[in-house]
Amino acid sequence: MKYAVPSPEDHDRRIAEMFDRVAPRYDALNRVLSLGRDAGWRRRTAAVARMGPREIALDVGVGTGDLAFGLLDASDPSVRVVGVDLSPLMIDAVRRRAAAHLDPRLAPLLASAVASANGNATADASSAAKPGSK
Repeated sequence: MKYAVPSPEDHDRRIAEMFDRVAPRYDALNRVLSLGRDAGWRRRTAAVARMGPREIALDVGVGTGDLAFGLLDASDPSVRVVGVDLSPLMIDAVRRRAAAHLDPRLAPLLASAVASANGNATADASSAAKPGSK
């Protein structure tokens, strides 16, 4: 049986649609699927990746921003995080969360990681979290 390889645009559209469907319950779903371990690995990741003055992190697949906010909390107050995601509903969620925290250090961006990597911008660190990771 042969499988057709989707075009990059079709792939990105499918991923965005999938995450748009789960966006309203993403955090709860993440907690259940990881058996609650997701909070611990995010804390450890943020602690290990602690960033210094004026550094910039790129959070690929930012989702609702749990890792991005953890990184901001663990790092120097001048650190900024650019969070990219394919899902418009995830970007909406992280924007609302940043506004509720009155935290301008997180810049959510609706984009593919591939597209954002082709620009002229640089980052001092990057992350790509996956539910259930150890």
